[in-house]
Amino acid sequence: MDSYGFPLELRVSTDPIIQVYSNKVDITENLNVAGDITFTGNLYDANGIFTSGGGGSGGTTYDDANRLNYEFLRVPTEEGESFVNIQEPIITQDANIQESTSSPSVTKTTINSDYKYMSFSNIITPDINYNFTSQNTLANWKTYADTIPNATYDFSHYDAGYDGVWFGFANEGFFQIILPATHDYLEITWGNALNRPAGQPTATTSLTINGTVVDSITDIIQSKQYI
Repeated sequence: MDSYGFPLELRVSTDPIIQVYSNKVDITENLNVAGDITFTGNLYDANGIFTSGGGGSGGTTYDDANRLNYEFLRVPTEEGESFVNIQEPIITQDANIQESTSSPSVTKTTINSDYKYMSFSNIITPDINYNFTSQNTLANWKTYADTIPNATYDFSHYDAGYDGVWFGFANEGFFQIILPATHDYLEITWGNALNRPAGQPTATTSLTINGTVVDSITDIIQSKQYI
């Protein structure tokens, strides 16, 4: 049966999508291929035979070693400018992080040739808290003070009405503590427990750190916090 060169057409509207001739197939829309395409002849584009990446009578193959010759833009182009290919970077040094050759103080643990790690302990020193508010006699106050390391004191009286210790006969009482080297932060709640009566000696309570008076309260009942 002679075809007389009439094409075989596939239409979904008035316009043909695929036209099959005796020597060629025309596709007028996009072609999506889910599998491989094998060419037994040449591949053509709008300018004629397509040779970039292959071509010729042996067909055209596109793979990682034989890619389309498309271009990458280094910067956006403006009118009259040409495309510039971006050169692939060349690494001239070892990209891996070099392991130290010195002997670390923390032991390295090896998982495999690619992974090693070092473990560091986070030791949290607990707070030290000394609280005299529940000591309501001179004996209890002194007994509790004796349990505090590196603490010394000198008081002669405890007054339940003022809830405070003091030293009589114009002498100066004190409480002193040497802080441990394991701590570097200090918070103290302290105060003066006496409103000085008229005609009585000055009543001053001072807070001293390393031999320097950092704060004081004179002749009034007052509580303060030092941080």
